Amino acid sequence: MRKITLLLNACIVMTLASCVTTTEEQRIVSEQHFRDVVVEKKLSNTRVDVTLKLTQDGLIEGTEPSGEIKGTWLWDGTRFCRDVTTGPLKGKTCQVVTLKDTKVSVKDVEGKIRTATYRISE
Repeated sequence: MRKITLLLNACIVMTLASCVTTTEEQRIVSEQHFRDVVVEKKLSNTRVDVTLKLTQDGLIEGTEPSGEIKGTWLWDGTRFCRDVTTGPLKGKTCQVVTLKDTKVSVKDVEGKIRTATYRISE
């Protein structure tokens, strides 16, 4: 009887442990997933006071302390590519995108630009 009780307790503990979820960083590798999570949402990085919005038709709109951010974006294979024409983010690059909780991070695959993380909101 004692073995059965121990076995049942072990099963209960294992079941409860499987209910606890830890949010891990997840790489976004498809355009559809990127569009579902990021596009047409407000992206904000309060550390550097940057706010962005990527539109369905491939535009980048936003603000930063010295003014507006404008540019275009597209999805290439498994990466987000952008061409920003104004502001300190100016230039072309393709970036790896990761998601954790309500934050999205973009990392330059060539290591030329620091990883930027933005909070996603409606």
